[in-house]
Amino acid sequence: MNHTEMWGLIDTQRASAAEIFASLTDDQWSVTSLCDGWSVREVGAHLTLQSMGLGRTVRLALRHPGSINHVIDASARAEAAGLTTREIVDRLGLLVGVHRANPFTTVDDTLVDAVVHTFDATEPLGITVDLPERTALAVLDRLADYHRRGKTAVFHDVHVSGSRFVANDLCWSWGSGATVEATTTDLILTLSGRRRPS
Repeated sequence: MNHTEMWGLIDTQRASAAEIFASLTDDQWSVTSLCDGWSVREVGAHLTLQSMGLGRTVRLALRHPGSINHVIDASARAEAAGLTTREIVDRLGLLVGVHRANPFTTVDDTLVDAVVHTFDATEPLGITVDLPERTALAVLDRLADYHRRGKTAVFHDVHVSGSRFVANDLCWSWGSGATVEATTTDLILTLSGRRRPS
């Protein structure tokens, strides 16, 4: 899949995420997400920080000095505190059509970020997200690639060695060992460290 096609998948995901966040009640925004330490509001705020230029990235790093994990965490919290929920939704919508990855990341990383964080918000709320098959396959492939290269979740390591992961709702598998068969959503959540392999 070329970059133009990948950005098309990201635009679709961003539009879907903006629509989902726009539908949330005040109580839903404050629900604890699957992302460690973040509410749904902070997840939404983090998603508005996709496609930053180098200048803003540097400014955020200077404002929140520390590890990359700290910069990501602190910047999401600051954005969540400084924006209304309407502003978060509007900014998510404005990202559709912006085809620029954050510095030091790729288009593939951007798609994973958009999809996994959407699940971070929707899973605790019981909202079903139907991913297009091409999006699901691209995300699963990228997550598997992270594990092949020893790069897993941002905030903590994810240990999945000794398992073969098989999707039961599309044609995809990866790994070796005891078979873990699950839905695409469950596999994405497992490989991104949101759920333990079962």
